[in-house]
Amino acid sequence: VAVTHRALARLVKGADYVELGPGETHLQFSPLSFDASLIELWGSLLNGGTLVLPPSGLPFPDQLKAALQRHRITTLLLVSPQLHVAAEQFPEELARVRQLLVGGDVLSPASAAHLLPYLDDTRFLHVYGPTECTLFATWKPIKAVDTSRPTIPIGRPIANTQAYVLDEDLNPLPVGVPGLLWLSGDGLAREYLGRPELTRERFLPDPFGPPGSRIYRTGDLARWLPDGDLEFLGRSDD
Repeated sequence: VAVTHRALARLVKGADYVELGPGETHLQFSPLSFDASLIELWGSLLNGGTLVLPPSGLPFPDQLKAALQRHRITTLLLVSPQLHVAAEQFPEELARVRQLLVGGDVLSPASAAHLLPYLDDTRFLHVYGPTECTLFATWKPIKAVDTSRPTIPIGRPIANTQAYVLDEDLNPLPVGVPGLLWLSGDGLAREYLGRPELTRERFLPDPFGPPGSRIYRTGDLARWLPDGDLEFLGRSDD
């Protein structure tokens, strides 16, 4: 996936979903081949923050626990399976973090509910987005968890991003009706490198945007909730 400098700037400059600046210390916990590394690396260095490399030679979750104990990490991104393990084994260490972001897979409401009481001074954020939208497209602060629901909503679009729930004919669907999730805005990737047919299939002219703008077919199912949040419902090809 070929991502532009403009798309990266939209992720880490002037962000409305997370505070990025000289006072933040990020943990480079994701491999550089994984898109989550974008916010760890550039979210810190392009905003005058500090980037910490985790101790080597330790397996997960010991490596994460050691890093949190040794360094004053203020901003941390984990994929949901990592958070589930860390929340169960060392929630007190996660509470040291000022901003805790989680995404990349379905977040367990039970795990989030278990962790939440420890996070009195932590912003707990649920983030969603494909690589084709440069990591994040939506976000939701987690302040309460309904464990009777199978998922936690993925929230609302971040700045300079639009989200649509559409039917097969690209018509917007009303609140509560499941449909295909489409994304547009400055975060869209340029193309699938060397795969023009796939690029044309997934990236279409945006019928809701200005001339020349594009819209991306995520392949994910979602619906709008009455409070304005999006709920992720799984993959359309499952």
